[in-house]
Amino acid sequence: MDFASQHLKPEGALVVKLFHGGAYAPLVQLFKDTFRLVKPVKPIVLVAKLRSLQGLFSSEALSLPYYRDAGLHRWVESVQGLDAAIVFYSVMADYVPDLRRMPTLVDFVDMDSAKWTQYSGTHRWPLSWLYRREGERLFDRVGKPAEDAGVQAAGEGLVGLEGGNDAGRPEGAR
Repeated sequence: MDFASQHLKPEGALVVKLFHGGAYAPLVQLFKDTFRLVKPVKPIVLVAKLRSLQGLFSSEALSLPYYRDAGLHRWVESVQGLDAAIVFYSVMADYVPDLRRMPTLVDFVDMDSAKWTQYSGTHRWPLSWLYRREGERLFDRVGKPAEDAGVQAAGEGLVGLEGGNDAGRPEGAR
């Protein structure tokens, strides 16, 4: 929130994923107090779970269709003059119009591919397979394009980037 307030252009756009819980309402109110337009979108859980199954057939991460929202996509596309993006949660990269071409800052602190890959080591099949697959697909969607674009990063917990470590890189990812 602080970063966005300090660095967004006056007509900039911020797309945020918030979990519903005790801090949700105060955060939405803070967004409404700070930004001109706030568009809360809450997925219908059953529909989102069914939509996520598409990932099994399309070879994409299950998280992407789960959080995909056509209305939010249309809103992002309607914002004029987007010239850079900041991604703090890997599924939000799905809303960046062209991740490979648009200058993008990706915060790998909460690297979901690492989380799912770690889960795979603590569960039996079929969940171990599903979690490993999710880690690989999320890395392919966000981590790999960041590497290809020459993103340089250093620090603990950063995935497979020059200067970082490979702790979160899914096994088999290059």
